[in-house]
Amino acid sequence: MTRTRRTEPRAAPLGQRRCHGGARPDGRRRARLGPAARARALVLLGLCLGVARPGGATAEDSDREILPTSAVSARRAFWTSLLVPGWGQIRAGRRAAGFRFLAVEAALWSGFAGWQHVAGIRRDTYRTFAGDHAGARTAGKGSAFWDDLGFYDSRLQHNQFARVDEGADAGLYPDGAEYFWEWDSQASRLRFRSLRNGAETAERNALYATGLVVANHLIAAIHAARAARAAGEADASGPVGQHRPQGRAWPVRLEVAAWPGRLDAALVHRF
Repeated sequence: MTRTRRTEPRAAPLGQRRCHGGARPDGRRRARLGPAARARALVLLGLCLGVARPGGATAEDSDREILPTSAVSARRAFWTSLLVPGWGQIRAGRRAAGFRFLAVEAALWSGFAGWQHVAGIRRDTYRTFAGDHAGARTAGKGSAFWDDLGFYDSRLQHNQFARVDEGADAGLYPDGAEYFWEWDSQASRLRFRSLRNGAETAERNALYATGLVVANHLIAAIHAARAARAAGEADASGPVGQHRPQGRAWPVRLEVAAWPGRLDAALVHRF
C-alpha cells in the first residue's frame, strides 16, 4: 500500500510573497465579486445561454460584418416607395399595406387612362357636331376658336362684337372657308357648348388623377420610411430570446469586468 506524502508549500523569500487573498505583487488588491455581483453575473450568464442558439458561434460568424437588424433602412424604404408605392412597405415587412398602396396606384392610373379615353371620345363628338351643324372646319384649330364657336352664332357676329369691344386692335377671323361657321339654330350652339364642357371635364378629371398619383407616391414613401424605422426599433428592443429565422446563428457572449466597488457586464450579440 503506497502512501502519498503531503508536502507543505515552501515559504517565498521576502519581497517575493505569493499573491494569496487577491493581493498583487505591486501591493494593490484585485476586486472580489460579492454575493450580489456574483448573482448578477449568473443572471447575465443565464440570459446569454437562453439567447444563444444551440451550436454556438462559428468562425464564419465571428468574421461576419455587423449588419442592421431591419430588412431595409428608412431611407431606402422611402426612396423605393417613392418610386413604386408599396415596394418599401413590402421590403419592411408590411405586405398588407404595401399591396394596398399598389392597388391604389393601379386604380389611379386606370382612372387616368379611362378619363383620357372618355375625353378623346367627347372631343371627337363635339368637333363632329360643329362640322355638321355649323359648317366649321375642325382641323388645326386651337382652344380660342372652339370658345368663340360656342359663344357666337357665326363668324360675322364674332367679328362685329370684336370691333365694338376692342376697336382697331380686335382679333378678327379672316374671310374664307377655313374659319367660317354659322350655327343652324341656337339649340345646336348650346348643345355644342355642353358637349365641349363634358370633354373638358373629362380632361380635368384625368389631370386630377395624375395629382392623386403624385400624392400616393409621397404618402407611400413617408409611410414606408416610418414602417421601416418602427421595424428597426422593434428588432433592436425586442425581447431577449425571441424567435429568429432558422438557418442563422445568433451567438451571444457575456463579458464581465470587475472593478473595485462595481461590476461591469455586457451581452455582446453579433447579428
